[in-house]
Amino acid sequence: MLKKVIYLGIIMSNILVYSYNVSILKIVDHPALNAVVVGVEKELQNDKEAAIKVYSAQGNQSMAASILAKFASEKSDYILTIGTTPTQLAYQMKQQGKFGRALVVGASITNPTDISPSESFAGTIIVSNFVPIKPQIEVMIQINQSLKKIAIIYNPGESNSVAIVAKLKPIAEEMGIELIEKTIQKSSDIPQATNAAVAAGSDAVFISNDNTALAGIPCIVKICTKAKIPVYCSDTDQVANGCLAALGPNQFQIGVKAGQAIKQSRNGESIEPVQYPGSDDIELCINLKTAKQLGVQIPEELLTKAVKTVE
Repeated sequence: MLKKVIYLGIIMSNILVYSYNVSILKIVDHPALNAVVVGVEKELQNDKEAAIKVYSAQGNQSMAASILAKFASEKSDYILTIGTTPTQLAYQMKQQGKFGRALVVGASITNPTDISPSESFAGTIIVSNFVPIKPQIEVMIQINQSLKKIAIIYNPGESNSVAIVAKLKPIAEEMGIELIEKTIQKSSDIPQATNAAVAAGSDAVFISNDNTALAGIPCIVKICTKAKIPVYCSDTDQVANGCLAALGPNQFQIGVKAGQAIKQSRNGESIEPVQYPGSDDIELCINLKTAKQLGVQIPEELLTKAVKTVE
């Protein structure tokens, strides 16, 4: 489904002329992925030869495949996929020659090897949103030093989420924390999974870069806040939706990096095939309103480090 179309071009003899087009596909609509799009648009806004189209697959893999087929038939010059699952599809189609000379840019990718296990990204650039997990858990412990149980809600159909859980397990064990896994297949599973996390006696609920869970954050927060359980996230944009805190990448800057990759390609410059957030792109955000609702005291040290607080 076409969600938004932006055209940037130059007028020649009253005819709008574009030198190249950028076709963007988000796997779903939620603040983090939307911020990536804004970052791309911002980076390319002064390029008057670019035509940009933005689509959303609304969480539907079949729709994502259909949209990518449309990009192939339209002979898009640049294909930007946001999220792991559409990028996996786009990478496969690129290797099959369906996109011709078009460059594929995958943005907001947690685990680049989910796209290419061999890490040979021919014709594809990966802009990752991965942030180390242990510092995120340390933020939770700073807020609640008696933390013993963390529930993570995720869709096992998202390989990026499976990779995060695999990384999280040994870290939780090392830190003496019990990890409670609650899986979902679709957004309608979220209330049941969240209530199960509450019933299991979780001290906190953690949502990493799982697009199914992120799209359902308002529901998760509502259930957990009623039970006086904080929700933590890797997506800083979700703090405004009620998460207590998030240590994560600036998704806008992820989009800027993706836009820069397109510009570098246009200029014939070499491009790093896999890019990660820089230290300046990792931010701590805290929701003071949620803290008050939960009766939680945020340590002054964390407040000093926070890039943004929600009152």
